[in-house]
Formats: sequence, C-alpha cells, structure tokens
Amino acid sequence: MKRSIIRSPNPNAPEEFGQFAFLAGEWDCERVQMLESGVYGDPTHAVLVGTYVLDGYAFEDEMRAPFGRGLGTTWRTYDVDKEQWACRWLQAGTDTSQSFTNDWFCGNFADGEVRLKGSAHNERGAYDFRIAFTNISDRHFTWKLAHSYDGGESWIEDFAVIEATRRD
Repeated sequence: MKRSIIRSPNPNAPEEFGQFAFLAGEWDCERVQMLESGVYGDPTHAVLVGTYVLDGYAFEDEMRAPFGRGLGTTWRTYDVDKEQWACRWLQAGTDTSQSFTNDWFCGNFADGEVRLKGSAHNERGAYDFRIAFTNISDRHFTWKLAHSYDGGESWIEDFAVIEATRRD
C-alpha cells in the first residue's frame, strides 16, 4: 500500500511549520559515509518519503535503505516557545542508534538552508554533530553530516553526504 503524502502543514499552524514542505514527497538518495579509515565507503541507494503528520503539526521523513544502514524515520516539529525545530531519529530494529543519535537534535531554517545540531556517541566516543540541508530546490537537495569529537574545536566535514533527487 502506497502512503499518502501530505505536502503542507495544517493551515492553522504557525508559518514556520511550512519550512520542511520542500522535503514532502518521494526522493531517490545516494548516500556515502566515511569509514573508520577516513575514506568513504561504497555509495548506498535509499528512498526517502517525507510527509506532514499529526494533523499537519509535525513532519516525518522515512529513510528506506538496507536494514542496519539507515532504515528509519525522523520526526520533526517546530517548538514555538524555543523558536526552533526539534527532531528525533528512530532507527528500525533497535532502541538505540549508535550510528546517529538517541536524543533530540534542534535547529532552524535560515538563508535557504536547514541547520541542525545535537550530540551522540558511537564506537569512538561522544561527539557533537551538525546536519545541513543545502542546495534545496524543487527537484534536489543535499544533506550533510559533520562530526566533532573535541567539543567543536575541529570538525570532520562531510562525514556522511546524501544527494537527493525528487522521484514524484
């Protein structure tokens, strides 16, 4: 059964709820991620499906990649009091996500880009991360993940990169 895609927020929601409308729909994604050796692994294909949920007061984007390599969903809602997006990743098949985060990550849309940040841990230890949605258009966006293991003094840029092309 194909899921219905809702492309706009509830009309009664504050205008900020429309900031993720660009992500509504189906996307073909090519993802590369840096390996422990510091080189990129082979590209992984995934499909992302984004839609407004909860009567248009939240956004969900579901990543369909091979199990254990990014099969999961991100829930996003705009916190009106804090004036920022609050997001949470849920990876299929586990109650923890060593590959990403078990906690909320937050940020805003500015200058045509989405910038989010949070903290997590993996086999190397605790780290801060930044996520950016850039090159946003009707047919494409770039998603980038950067890591810092030293409290933000230095960053591993492009730790993971997704190039997405609209399918629908």
